[in-house]
Amino acid sequence: MMRTRVLAGLVAAAFVLAGCGSGGGDDDVSNLSAKKILAKSKAAAKSSDSLTVEGEGQTATSKLEVDMEFTDKTGEGSIAADDAKIELLSAGGKAYFRGGPELYSQLGSGSEDVIKMIGDKWILVDPSEPGMKSFAEFSSRDGFIDQLLSPDTTPTKTKPKKIEGVECVGLKTKTGTLYVDKKDARPIRLDPKGGSGSLTFDYDKVDAAKAPTSDEVLDLKSLS
Repeated sequence: MMRTRVLAGLVAAAFVLAGCGSGGGDDDVSNLSAKKILAKSKAAAKSSDSLTVEGEGQTATSKLEVDMEFTDKTGEGSIAADDAKIELLSAGGKAYFRGGPELYSQLGSGSEDVIKMIGDKWILVDPSEPGMKSFAEFSSRDGFIDQLLSPDTTPTKTKPKKIEGVECVGLKTKTGTLYVDKKDARPIRLDPKGGSGSLTFDYDKVDAAKAPTSDEVLDLKSLS
């Protein structure tokens, strides 16, 4: 059975940019506690018809890139750390991931056989398989928001500030600051502390992702 720990680790690594949480509302939220703003911001992101999260950043060890699009039932996009990139897809009630030689080569011994076997196929995610659950979570809107916007420490509010042309209030932790719209608590931008780059949130309409055809999918259970 192909080892998935390395692949799951790549996805998790991309989220070192995170460190703040959030939630949604419909009035000026700046007078609420940071905890309540956080809850409202998270809810606002989850209730959006469309959501795009994209950006890049540099940590002490890796260059990271995120480009994901979501509707209420689908998700698609990619996460990359240095030269290794993983594509994520959620559609038709199932989740999939796909990588390239740079990613699969990290599997170590036998990686050449793995690369040849998988080719450019999507790998069907079995959430019950160790290391696979994270792929299903990261490829769905709600799962992505839960993973990305979960605080590592209790956030504190910052003074209002205009971000991406939007009047925002910030939620700051030891690893970064999440800026949310004062009017409805929607996440606008996530800035890591002491690093370069940021993640931006956009709510313009995106098309729902389509599930791959059966000949484009590899079920790892068939290899066991």
